[in-house]
Amino acid sequence: MDGTQASPLQVDPKCLRNRVVIHVDLDSFYAQVEQVRLGLPREQPLAVQQWQLLVAVNYAARAKGLKKMSTVAEAKAACPEIMLVHTASIPNGDTEARYHPDPKYDTHKISLDVYRHASKKIMELLSRFSPKFQRASVDEAYLDMTDIVNAKINEMHSEGRISMDETSNMPIVDWTSCPGTIVGLTDGAEPPAQPLTTLGWGDLQLRIGSDLCTDIRAAVANELHYTCSAGISHNKTLSKLCSALNKPDKQTILLHDHVLSFLQPLPFQKIKNLGGKLGTEIEDIWNVETCGQVWQIPLATLQLKLGEASGMWVHDIVRGVCTEAVMQTQLQKSIGANKAFRNPPLKSMEDVFKWIEVLACEIFLRLKEEYETNTRWPKSFSMSYRIENRQTIAKSAPMPSRLRTVAPDILAKLALSLMGSQSIVPCRALSLGCNSFIKEDANAMSVAKFFKKVDDAIPLGEHPPILQDRPTDGAISDVTEKPTDKLLLDVDIQEQQSILKTFEADETDHCIQCDKCKQFVKADDVSLEEHQDFHVAMTLHREITADVLNAGRGSGLGKKKSEKGKQLPQSARKKPKTEHCVGSEITNFFKPK
Repeated sequence: MDGTQASPLQVDPKCLRNRVVIHVDLDSFYAQVEQVRLGLPREQPLAVQQWQLLVAVNYAARAKGLKKMSTVAEAKAACPEIMLVHTASIPNGDTEARYHPDPKYDTHKISLDVYRHASKKIMELLSRFSPKFQRASVDEAYLDMTDIVNAKINEMHSEGRISMDETSNMPIVDWTSCPGTIVGLTDGAEPPAQPLTTLGWGDLQLRIGSDLCTDIRAAVANELHYTCSAGISHNKTLSKLCSALNKPDKQTILLHDHVLSFLQPLPFQKIKNLGGKLGTEIEDIWNVETCGQVWQIPLATLQLKLGEASGMWVHDIVRGVCTEAVMQTQLQKSIGANKAFRNPPLKSMEDVFKWIEVLACEIFLRLKEEYETNTRWPKSFSMSYRIENRQTIAKSAPMPSRLRTVAPDILAKLALSLMGSQSIVPCRALSLGCNSFIKEDANAMSVAKFFKKVDDAIPLGEHPPILQDRPTDGAISDVTEKPTDKLLLDVDIQEQQSILKTFEADETDHCIQCDKCKQFVKADDVSLEEHQDFHVAMTLHREITADVLNAGRGSGLGKKKSEKGKQLPQSARKKPKTEHCVGSEITNFFKPK
């Protein structure tokens, strides 16, 4: 059988070429998060406040005439019973975001972590329903349900549960009990005829998709207590337009036969990517406002003015033609934290230092979350500042390794190192950021990798091959060496030298020379730390070997009686500290070339 043909129990794949795309949009997301957090009923008017403006207004408050970006004074006047919840903030000098009763712009920084965490839970839930899932923003996502829907249709077909129209040989789709609004059929002033049916495989796909969408929205409501609106259609553009039509807590279906009648009067700038510069350019050149008016512009004219690719895209998108795939969301490329200082600006370096600590804390917590979620760590760290009446100055450095970044103050110190000793007051803005994220190498070296397994160790009493003598760096100064002792202390020198070659840089530019072995090591945190681990491991190796030898002579694990109870030498106990090659400190363990 030809691979493109359908079995008798399956629908011809040519009949199921349309996609089924759902766009889910959380209803007044920030307000819902606070409503759920506080356990308030949906009937309670609530708005999320950021300083003196409302950044989110729930639908109970909208019914009172309030809108996003209204002032606090306007909100209280229009709706005295409204509950205003200020976003969480981090005060100057603190490191944790909390809900403060009266935060001030010049002393607090806004934190949106609570909304990011809520969004993460919602997106994890939504992704369960389809492997083709795309997070579009903090409160919206796309799901391509095509494969799931088509599998359901084939199952229904094999069981004889699809009613076919004898004239057209198309499936009869019953919308009578369909949840949601169907554009062009159930959105008019007059109630639709009953029973409400249409014909077509594409309509059947969307009918099943609408049932799946109902299940998705119910799961969000039951498990996480949020409501969402949704659009169901054959591509991302149409489903996104539909999700905004019947808010809140409803879903809307747009069938193929009603696409053009829906788009014709629609302002074209409501389409994603046409609301900005490109949309303004189209409006200015041709004096058009609706999709139907853009239809009148020939394709060749669009391409002449906008370019071949952009002209073709505009020509198609205003007609509802969109081939953009629902694809896995690309992970964020950067993380940033910033604070602007309007009036007054920061006037002392002490205040600058405090705010850098606040920003560093926010970055640190988000880096920790990013690593726990995606095992990624950034390669670059940056800080920028703007002095009053001057341009913004930005500086960057290699990011400290994850193992070194154990607390926010590591990032704060790096920012201060980049800033240098000059004064940056009066300061109007501060920003810290991390970018160039990569998956962390699971095979990064550690101290443990430099030790032999027990099974590989040389048994006591057996002599290793004679190797060249070398100094012991004073690590075992009180052991009276015998010939056998020296042989054991020099064990694995060849292997150690082999390991050392793994650190050797191809070129000596941008390298640091090790003060112990004189080898040039790449000037990045991972290479420096691994090289230090090698020396620490070798020091411990010599200590343990000496202890074993002296234990055999009955001398108390290689120490004199007066020295029993002493800790390991400083070189073995504490790893030398390293700093970035761009920083202000150079360690005494390494020295620059």
